[in-house]
Amino acid sequence: MLMGLVDVGSNTIRLVVARLEKGTFQEVFSQREYVGLVGFVAGGRLEPAGEEKLLETLSAMAALSRMAGCQRIDAFATAALRKVEEPAPLLRRIFQHTGLELRILSGKEEARYDLLGLRWETGARMGTGLDLGGGSCQVFSFREGELEEGASLPCGALALYRRFVSGVIPTSRERRAIRRYVQEELARCPALQGAGRGGVWGMGGTARAALKVWRALSGEEASLTLTLSQLKELGDLPTHMGLEGIKLLSKLAPQRLTSLLPGVEALRCILEHLEARELTVLRSGVREGYLWQAAGEEGTD
Repeated sequence: MLMGLVDVGSNTIRLVVARLEKGTFQEVFSQREYVGLVGFVAGGRLEPAGEEKLLETLSAMAALSRMAGCQRIDAFATAALRKVEEPAPLLRRIFQHTGLELRILSGKEEARYDLLGLRWETGARMGTGLDLGGGSCQVFSFREGELEEGASLPCGALALYRRFVSGVIPTSRERRAIRRYVQEELARCPALQGAGRGGVWGMGGTARAALKVWRALSGEEASLTLTLSQLKELGDLPTHMGLEGIKLLSKLAPQRLTSLLPGVEALRCILEHLEARELTVLRSGVREGYLWQAAGEEGTD
């Protein structure tokens, strides 16, 4: 069966078309649009300009899924729309305009799909994972394939940029403010302290973009890990390289130019709280977990 999956994130909206068969899936193609939806949510409401962008993007992705012959089209949203206080009218308008029944995942549901995506890629039965998105970060430990401890932190890369950064690149003072804020949020999660001593898997666009930049700087094209010291070097890039560092970020991660460095500061703080030395960056995440579960359900029909 061909399935379309639309993931409405805080920074990007992505469509994945996948073929589900025999309890697994294979991606056919994907498309993404950078919308920055979290920037349009204020006072518990999605601003009209944000809703217009959302409806336009969802309509196009739903149409593309139908043209591709998808027999099933699912759609979910994460942190940005979790901030909408009364989402029911918005969800009705989305259905009327696009035919999509958008589901807003709770932080716990998002972490569960992240865990499924992690297990799908690695086969791990125990460990610690984190998914740093635009609006939030899911941090969780798991044992025997089940969630053990978890938290949904309001420390998404784009949210941090909008809250703390006045220009394009955070100043040293702004970086310290970001770190203090993330550390304060982590202090509310004592059960996770030290949970990453055996290693941590990282998901999400921020971790992947940070790894891409580090690979370009170091020449280690096969590397899948980021250490605490390497993350610090990435955060210091504009200070040490000046305009050349900013140009490098703009070339390698143009859509994340403003949010990448706040996200790097958050990753550092989280690894320190978990007492982990490094982060292993995965390709998979919440979408892959969702598709893997859907493929398993399809296989039982």
